[in-house]
Amino acid sequence: DLLFSLDDRLVRADLAVAQADLATAQAQVARLEALPRLEDSEPLAARVAVAEAQVATAQAKRQRLDKAWTDRAASADDVEVARYAEAVARAQLASVKAELAHARLPAWAPELAAAQAQVAVAQARIAAVQTRLTRLEVRAPCAATVLTAAVMVGALAAPGDRDLVVLANLDRLLVRVEVDESQVWKLKPGLPGQGWLRGDRSAPMTLRYERIEPRAAARRAIPGKPGERLDGRAVQVLYLLTDPPAHLRPGLLLDVDLQSGADT
Repeated sequence: DLLFSLDDRLVRADLAVAQADLATAQAQVARLEALPRLEDSEPLAARVAVAEAQVATAQAKRQRLDKAWTDRAASADDVEVARYAEAVARAQLASVKAELAHARLPAWAPELAAAQAQVAVAQARIAAVQTRLTRLEVRAPCAATVLTAAVMVGALAAPGDRDLVVLANLDRLLVRVEVDESQVWKLKPGLPGQGWLRGDRSAPMTLRYERIEPRAAARRAIPGKPGERLDGRAVQVLYLLTDPPAHLRPGLLLDVDLQSGADT
């Protein structure tokens, strides 16, 4: 489940741009794959018909002037102009026919491949931005209950901040027992134990051994604990509360006795 998220406005703007680029690339691919299109070739076919008519007109005019030149009824300049006009009409007809042939061709394979590559690039960019969005979300790593939440909209969260959100699995309450370094030699895996809420030894709780942490740590300062050595080390042992009372809450301190032979 989502616990909270960092400011993602800039990243979401990047996502919108990437999605627009993808839509543009996909539209280009669709346009190329739809080639040839009838609506592109029909106007060109009409232009070819017009150009052919113009060629026929220019040719007929040139033929009349050629005959008139033979009969001495036309000047050489008129004949030359008619020949140039026919040549221009034929060139225009060839140009329009070339455009029509091009319009009837399917998409050029390299151009289509380039457009498809642009689609892949846009999709990869969207995936990258979505990954950035995911990294701005802080989610619960497991099924748990939110004990405290020190975050709100607009709050500043810096790297290394602790206790922004505190989670706990209330189905399994564990007690972390600190065994002083002077007593470690008595410690053995599986030692039975009992615990009490501080100041109330009338309701003992059964503890079931879970594990021993592999590394010793500095002892924590416990207020009101007489004779505590703050400069010492301790080995931490985890015990499960097999039947905790309903009023027990994470964070409480317990007094614990571990049975080691005849000694405690």
